[in-house]
Amino acid sequence: MKSILIISAIEREQHFLKVAKNKSKVKTAVCGIGPVDAGILTRRLLEDETPDAVWFLGTGGAYPGRYLEPGDVLIGSSVVFGDAAAAAGTGYVPGIQVTAGDLVPVCLDHRFSFKVKNGRILTVPSITRDAETAVRLQAAYSADAENLEAFSVWRACSLAGIPVHAVLGISNLVGPDAHSGWLSWQDTAMQHATEVLEFLTT
Repeated sequence: MKSILIISAIEREQHFLKVAKNKSKVKTAVCGIGPVDAGILTRRLLEDETPDAVWFLGTGGAYPGRYLEPGDVLIGSSVVFGDAAAAAGTGYVPGIQVTAGDLVPVCLDHRFSFKVKNGRILTVPSITRDAETAVRLQAAYSADAENLEAFSVWRACSLAGIPVHAVLGISNLVGPDAHSGWLSWQDTAMQHATEVLEFLTT
C-alpha cells in the first residue's frame, strides 16, 4: 500500500478520521491557516514524511449559484489562486501561478445522502464576507467554492512531484453570513467530507 498523508489546516478538521487510526501507511498533519503557512508547512511535511500521495481535507464556502449547500462535499477538479482586487480589475497576478491544473475528477453523488460534486476551488487570502465580491470572484475564476489553503498545499506537492487531491466539506455560503454559517455547519461538513475521503482511500 502506498503511503498517504492527509493534511488539514487545523486538527479539528481531522476529528472524524478513522482511516489514519487503522492503517499504518496513512498519516495526518496540519498545515496552519491561510495560504502562506499552508505552503511553507506543507513543504516541510513533505520533506519529513515523504508520502506517495497527499489528500487535503478541509472546509470551504460555496459560491452563489454553484448548486452546493452546507453539508455537501466538493472534490477538487482544479484549484486557482486569486483575490478580490484581481477579480475587480484593480490588481493582477503576473505569470502562470494563478491556476494550478487538474486534480482527481471523481463524482460519487449516488453513494451518499448529501451531494458530492467535482468543482474548482479558489484559494483567497481572506474569507469573503461581501455578497457582491462573492459574485465577482465566482465569475472571474469560474469557482465553485473558496478555501484559504488548498492552492498552497497543491503547489507545494506539485513542486515536489507528489500527487495531491482535495476534499472540502461545504460549511457555509460565501457572503455576509459566512462565519455564522461555518460555526453552525463545520462539524457536519467535516463529517461528510471525511466519509468521502475515507471511501476514496480504502
